[in-house]
Amino acid sequence: MKRASLIAPLIVIAIGVLFLINNLRPELSVWRLIAGYWPWVLVGWGAIRTVEILYSWQQGQVLPQRGVSGGEWAFIIFLSIFGMGTSAAGRITNWPGDRFNILGWNMVGETYDFPLHGEQSADGVKKIVLENLRGNARLVGGDGNAVKVDGRTIIRALDRATAERANARIPLSLSRQGDVLYIRTSQERWTGQERLSAELDIALPRNVSVECKGRYGDFDVTGITGAVDVDSDNAGVRLNDIGSARIEVRRSDTVRAANVKGTVEVKGRGEDLDLENIAGQVTVDFRYTGDLRFRQLAKPIRFRSDSSEMAMERINGEVRMTRGEIDADDFTGPAKIVVRSRSRDLKLSNFSQSLEIDLDRGDIELRPNRQPMAMIEARTRSGAVTLAMPSKAGFQLSATTKRGEYENEFGAPLTSGPADRGGIIQGTTGAGPKINVSTDRGSLTVLRSTGETSAISPVSPPSAPVAPLPPLPKTLPKVEQQ
Repeated sequence: MKRASLIAPLIVIAIGVLFLINNLRPELSVWRLIAGYWPWVLVGWGAIRTVEILYSWQQGQVLPQRGVSGGEWAFIIFLSIFGMGTSAAGRITNWPGDRFNILGWNMVGETYDFPLHGEQSADGVKKIVLENLRGNARLVGGDGNAVKVDGRTIIRALDRATAERANARIPLSLSRQGDVLYIRTSQERWTGQERLSAELDIALPRNVSVECKGRYGDFDVTGITGAVDVDSDNAGVRLNDIGSARIEVRRSDTVRAANVKGTVEVKGRGEDLDLENIAGQVTVDFRYTGDLRFRQLAKPIRFRSDSSEMAMERINGEVRMTRGEIDADDFTGPAKIVVRSRSRDLKLSNFSQSLEIDLDRGDIELRPNRQPMAMIEARTRSGAVTLAMPSKAGFQLSATTKRGEYENEFGAPLTSGPADRGGIIQGTTGAGPKINVSTDRGSLTVLRSTGETSAISPVSPPSAPVAPLPPLPKTLPKVEQQ
């Protein structure tokens, strides 16, 4: 006679106990308990089966050929998948029992607003520190001698009474320590599951320095002659007309700084980065997934990401970087661009001084229209190289492709010929710098440039407009019936 197992009844009892806990203690999350302790079901299951088999052996009963049946194995696989999925969801989801939060965002409840206002004299204040853990802040410098804060606290809760209790625990605070004034929204004082944020408009003297700290929310700073320091886990940052900037974000949709009189330092990761009209040196260590734009940078820029490096002494025009292309016009060297372990095309024009390029994969298009010519060392391991040289410039050219087609459209005095599986184009047009370009695998083209356009590929003229069709008659002609 086959002996019945105790596992199924015990699992049913455990499920009943969990739901009983949920009814008697709603603040205890059943899902949280499952996510944290589901492996104990497997441990208990194995222990019970081991005891049952040992007991059968002690009683002299016939032992089962398999310790675990096929149906039990199926249930174990299902339980493991369900448990691991619940644990993974628990890392990004809060189940507080009577609330439902995903990534900190309450999916139930209502939003309640409470006004915020604070004001304090800024006599002798040299630095203002803003601590707003969650929410947006807009800071505007002016001619006044006081700090004025206006805005609102936003609380998402199940009822107004809970929201009022939370609001009472997080008062706006303006406190001074020496020459530093602290503005705090005090959100860290509330330990409940309600979602808190603050929207702030701050007017302050323009001659102070500003430090902004937060976890989630945007910072917008305008009209500050001192330094601006932003440190946030997740923030959009927009700075305009400031003294200098230091920005560190762990995640950001956009970082923009314009009209900065001093240096700019950007660290972290995000999507877009836009720097314009910067008078001081620029240092960027930024992992990006969107677009990067650098315009009118008067001092050197040093850029580094997870797969590329770039250095230039000055940018009068614009440098645009995406995940697949770098397009630069009107910059001054010495310049260096290095791209590793990623395919990226380069289109560079109107540059001076020296230029060094090293690509793993990607096409290179160069138009050095400025005089005197820049010394160029450019190499791509896989990609086409196109070089458009001014017709009246002096230079010493050596351009090679180890494997690929080659074409000399510049003409004399440059000469071309085969080399191994590729070809070489070389020659001297007068006194000038050395220009060495090469590709291991890809085509090679040298063009004669007039210097009238900044694009290598000529732009096709627009096609003539198509004549419009004649208008339909107001009345249709009558059709005679046969």
